[in-house]
Amino acid sequence: MLRIALATSLLALTGAAPAQQDWSRTLTATTNGWLIGNPKAPRKLVEYLSLNCGHCAAVAHELGPDLRAAVRTGRTSWEVRPMGLFPHDVPATLLARCVPAPRRLDFIETYYRDVPGYTQRLQASQLSAAGVGALREASEKGSGPLAIAMADASGMKPIAAHFGLAGPAYARCLSDPKGHAWFDGAIRAARQAGVTGTPTFFVNGQRVTFSSMDELRAAILAR
Repeated sequence: MLRIALATSLLALTGAAPAQQDWSRTLTATTNGWLIGNPKAPRKLVEYLSLNCGHCAAVAHELGPDLRAAVRTGRTSWEVRPMGLFPHDVPATLLARCVPAPRRLDFIETYYRDVPGYTQRLQASQLSAAGVGALREASEKGSGPLAIAMADASGMKPIAAHFGLAGPAYARCLSDPKGHAWFDGAIRAARQAGVTGTPTFFVNGQRVTFSSMDELRAAILAR
């Protein structure tokens, strides 16, 4: 009782309040993605995204800070579910999966800053459609060699190294059969949910329809 009384007196004297948890730094793995924030938040936002989707990158740029602020309070959670739309979504998503949890959202936001660059470098490479087919047939370990080839051609090594995936860690991540199986499962789950394009949002199980950034902002950041 004495300790409680002393603590109460000190709080009254200093005016200080206990620091609130920053839920935006909490990331929990889910079956088909990653949940950022309080798993018990009353408002549950789900985003299906492609890491090489220009519209997804625009949403992250425009609404990312506001989303983080909403998640920080613990009243909103934000689950990111990958949806592969482009060939190089495979290596990009596998690398995101391998980044340590506290930095995974930072990786995604950093990757989005150069989405056109990754696509242009891949298109300019010698990794043609025929080359992709040959690599797939020659692969002895699932799609590992193909994922590494696409990551190299797209110029993903620098961002991977920046987030701690250099050398052997880079190759292991992109060759991991469990990672490939997980991403395949995430894509199937997205299609079963009726997702055909990105970004697609759900709030508390209800699909969000929007035709402008302002409409999307109002829908997913509603108080």
